Amino acid sequence: MNLLVTAILLLQDKSAEETFKRIQEKILTAKSLSVTFNASGGKDAGTPFMSGSIQMKGGDKWRLEFDFKDKDNPAHFLQVSNGAQVRSNTNGWFSEDEPTPRDANRENAVYLTHGGYLQTLSVVFALGDSSDAPKSLSLQKSFVAADFQTEASEEGLSVLSYSVSFVLEKKPPLEKSKIRLYYDSKTLQPAKRTVQMRGEEEIFTESYREWSIGNDIPEERFKLPEKKK
Repeated sequence: MNLLVTAILLLQDKSAEETFKRIQEKILTAKSLSVTFNASGGKDAGTPFMSGSIQMKGGDKWRLEFDFKDKDNPAHFLQVSNGAQVRSNTNGWFSEDEPTPRDANRENAVYLTHGGYLQTLSVVFALGDSSDAPKSLSLQKSFVAADFQTEASEEGLSVLSYSVSFVLEKKPPLEKSKIRLYYDSKTLQPAKRTVQMRGEEEIFTESYREWSIGNDIPEERFKLPEKKK
């Protein structure tokens, strides 16, 4: 490889990484944000098996809701933070309320900027049943993006690729995946991403729609769901 080609590739890598950082910063610094998403792939490619939405607002308020459309084990999950407490409900069962972590919405935004909801939720849920689970987990530090590349545009969208590794302190990467992120070059809003886990042939697609950044979200959306007696 001659020096000119090497220089071009290095510039391309740097440009792709800078674009990723711009997308990330726009989401991380949003005063409010809402978006819906769905995931498809595997044996039922093209048919969404997970769909949901996230709304976030300043003061670490959020509402995350999604459905797993499994024929044998369907699941509905709702989690709401009013800025002071977090309450979660899975299929009608409430977990114990927890204090809202500081800067939690920056953590929530990592779902949108790094590996997507499907991959991130899968890792977080799996870790919850593991003896390796740390007492506190920073998604920003644990999901490490690298190997940035600018790809050819597709479907009228700009495309960049990168890898995401899930890393815990003093341990080798637990998971690694290859990501292709499709985004609007003008708004920098992600439209979809494909995820291929290391050692797997299946490719999963997560699509995003109904984006709104800086919108006025009613406080009612962040009211904790009532526990039935």
